[in-house]
Amino acid sequence: MQSANNATLQRVHRAHTVEQFERAFLRIREAGLKVTVHLIFGLPGESFDDIMASVDYVASLRPEGVKIHNLNITAGTPLAEEYAAGEFVVPSGPRHLEYVIAALQRLPPETVIQRVTCDTSSERLIAPRYFTPKGRFYQQLDQVMAQQNISQGSNENTVTIDS
Repeated sequence: MQSANNATLQRVHRAHTVEQFERAFLRIREAGLKVTVHLIFGLPGESFDDIMASVDYVASLRPEGVKIHNLNITAGTPLAEEYAAGEFVVPSGPRHLEYVIAALQRLPPETVIQRVTCDTSSERLIAPRYFTPKGRFYQQLDQVMAQQNISQGSNENTVTIDS
């Protein structure tokens, strides 16, 4: 899926709409299969509110799993060209952490979170050139959630943060 914003899906050449995704999701579910949905945080043109609208939409479907990806720009892609032209900025590790924490609060507690960051080989990666190492990111996530007494599903559909 990546985003529940049709304009974003078109901009990143996903070749499907939210409505087409939902039809496919429901058909898969009707067939008795478990469904994992992928979301990318930081897609060009998306604000915090846009990202959380995607999270809320996914939460309403109650998938069995969710994989969250930070935006990585890879060489030889249209996004790499847009990035090189300065048309958007890739979120930092700390910003992605904010997005993930807000998202986890909105996602149902029974949904398995299968990933909260992604990796791209350094040979192909254009941006971000530095991102919080995965192990450290998970430590920070655990630490902040524990310190703030946050848990998955603790604020379904009611989270806001200052950006």
